[in-house]
Amino acid sequence: MKSVLTFTTTISPALMLWLNEYSKEKKITKRLVIEQALKIYKNNIMKKELEESFKRASQDEEIIKMSEENMDDYTEQLKRLHI
Repeated sequence: MKSVLTFTTTISPALMLWLNEYSKEKKITKRLVIEQALKIYKNNIMKKELEESFKRASQDEEIIKMSEENMDDYTEQLKRLHI
């Protein structure tokens, strides 16, 4: 299996100009700039999805009940450790 793939795409002239200037200024390849940008974008999407998942869970009666029950268990365990 290849460790890298090649793809072709179009990009706005203004963005391409910025990419060229930025890569020259930082002395890194355009590929690396694009790769880093995609990683940041991917992480942001994953964080947003996780945040939305927690928001949905905070509204779910069953999840809230399970959390409360687990907190009671956790509190009991802490009490036993400090006795």
